[in-house]
Amino acid sequence: MRKTILLIVSILAFAISQQAQEGITRGTENDLNGSTGFSINQTNAASLPDLTITECGLVSVAADANQKFVYIQVSIKVKNIGPIKAGPSTLVAYYRNPGGGMPVREAGDSISIAMLRPGQYFSKVHSFRAPVEYLKPGLRFEFWIKTDAKNEVDESNEANNNSAKMILTTPNW
Repeated sequence: MRKTILLIVSILAFAISQQAQEGITRGTENDLNGSTGFSINQTNAASLPDLTITECGLVSVAADANQKFVYIQVSIKVKNIGPIKAGPSTLVAYYRNPGGGMPVREAGDSISIAMLRPGQYFSKVHSFRAPVEYLKPGLRFEFWIKTDAKNEVDESNEANNNSAKMILTTPNW
């Protein structure tokens, strides 16, 4: 009898331990509005990092001497607005000619961002070049960036990783 009680207590302790690890808690009828009495504690989004783009601005647009490439510089700033550190991540910049029938292209190399503490910024002037035939003089094109482009960081808000699209016009040279 004593071994049976000890076994039951051990099984109950294990079950309670598993429930705690999986975030399952016992609620009351009032807490759960008449549900089964169990609720799942989802990961609290407020306890995750959150990378967001706080700046994406044009610095310069120029053509090379042979007018084969357009050189573009943009300022980029990413901030961790979450309460805990964000691990390393990757930022990717994109551009496209919305009326030119050409596909979206990556603007230069991807950018590695080291760990960011809560409130910390990553800031960079990103330079890239595009062929003139893609960005003809006087032509409008779109440019945008995406932080955590490879989904390396589990964030409280994955929807704020894209910047607004900038509409830029190449110079008439």
